Amino acid sequence: MIFVRLFTRKESCLKKLPPSIYAFLMSLLLLVACSSAMETALVVAQTDVIATRPVSSPVPTTIRDIQTVPTSFATNTPQAIDQSRYDCSLDLTHASRQYTVIATVDYAAKSADVAQRVVYRNDNGDDLMSLAFAIEANHYHAFNLGKVIYEGTELATNLSSNQLTVSLLEALPSGCTVMLDMQFSVQLMPIAVENAYKGYLGYSERQMNLGHWLPTIAPRRSGEWLIHQPQQVGEQSVLEQADWDVIVHVDNASDSVNVAAPGRVARIDDNGWRFQLQGGRDFAMSIGEDYRIDTVTTASGVTIDLFSFPDAVVQTDSGLLDGAKHALEQAHLAFDQYEALYGPYPYERAVIVQGDFADGMEFSGLVYVGTRWFYGFTGGIRNYLTLITVHELSHQWWYAKVGNDSALDPWLDESLATYSEYIFLEEYYPDDKAWWWTFRVDTYLPSGYVDQDVYCFSDVRSYINAIYLRGVHMLHDVRETIGTEQFFAWIAQYAVSGSGRIATPTLIWSLLQATDYASTDEVRSEYFSQPDILPQNADGDSFTSP
Repeated sequence: MIFVRLFTRKESCLKKLPPSIYAFLMSLLLLVACSSAMETALVVAQTDVIATRPVSSPVPTTIRDIQTVPTSFATNTPQAIDQSRYDCSLDLTHASRQYTVIATVDYAAKSADVAQRVVYRNDNGDDLMSLAFAIEANHYHAFNLGKVIYEGTELATNLSSNQLTVSLLEALPSGCTVMLDMQFSVQLMPIAVENAYKGYLGYSERQMNLGHWLPTIAPRRSGEWLIHQPQQVGEQSVLEQADWDVIVHVDNASDSVNVAAPGRVARIDDNGWRFQLQGGRDFAMSIGEDYRIDTVTTASGVTIDLFSFPDAVVQTDSGLLDGAKHALEQAHLAFDQYEALYGPYPYERAVIVQGDFADGMEFSGLVYVGTRWFYGFTGGIRNYLTLITVHELSHQWWYAKVGNDSALDPWLDESLATYSEYIFLEEYYPDDKAWWWTFRVDTYLPSGYVDQDVYCFSDVRSYINAIYLRGVHMLHDVRETIGTEQFFAWIAQYAVSGSGRIATPTLIWSLLQATDYASTDEVRSEYFSQPDILPQNADGDSFTSP
């Protein structure tokens, strides 16, 4: 029996692959052959992928190389079940989750047919008879499952809301690896008022957004798969890091079509791209025919690409205002600052996309900044275009690099991302600090406990007020209590200790020195419904860093 942890509001508040041929230069030949209606099973013909750098492991002391990943699919031959069906070599140099994706996108139809290979190593300490996948796209009626295949045999599945359960033919022992092939399609819905905050999975007249569109194996904690019940307010995804190799072929689009997606990118033909992303918690992309691309390279050699539309340039009485140029300039400044404070950026590229939906949204290596903020740009720094750009960029540290449970502990990433806005102004535009507190925070008279989960909120405003805005007040009060130097040392240590993990409130607070933790008692009592976060010893003292 599979146990999937689904948290309800009540519980939480009580506390078509058509035939295609791709040609790769540089020693890569890719053949794609899949039957209509997805009747043919999949197998991978493996091709070498050259590793260029190590990527952080979920265990900070382990260095792992980029694994050779499969990049093409062909017909399978069923194999007899035997005791050695699983690879139990326990090779910890490879990521525990690897996804190889071939997506054929029909731009006119706003749909995609997908073959996805999943390689999963069971690092959980118990044998597994089934796997649970988180698939948000299904909850929003955008996902259509074809088959899940293991060694030529179609596996039994159960698809409900945002979760897909796949039953294995035999138990997957701890330390062993299984490889599954999946066939499915995605049909996007138009972005509208009712789903404006979920526009990262939808389309406008000029843009296809594919976020949280691929099945990902859920984290497993205490013998349960961790998949939260979706809702409109906030975010509910909890994702482990994985390695991604994604082939995208776009049909029925003009020659100007482009794909905004993270990771190392190679153009494989006129309408085909390959993206490789190591250590991504997800893989999101946006497709459009009218993208303008602006690029800058940071001091550390990371490329920042900004994909915008012509309307990012606005005619004003004083001349043209280029919102895209402004956003890229501020992102460049913020990036260098965040690397200095929070540590190295985890990927080779950072992608910013003008999104035709409300506000913004973060993914691994890619963020959206809402079109309305470009429309509303009037020059200068005092605007949401500046703030949302640097906010979403900071999520590359507070989400992509250091993960957390965005449903139960949303403050861990959102308050840090919002406070990163202030830190940015403090460094580059100090005369605008007081403006920020008034414009961004205090004008909304924020209230509510910072440690509430998303199911305690029925509207977006009250959620933002408590988690984001009261959250920054809390962080600032901690800073004033323990001192600026010690505060940034604490945050930097959290960035190191939480890297590659799904961090918890216990982790961040345990990184304070004992005296500093004790000195924040009043702050925690003011902002948290449960201020006593760390366990105590027999003498009543909290366990913290020595």
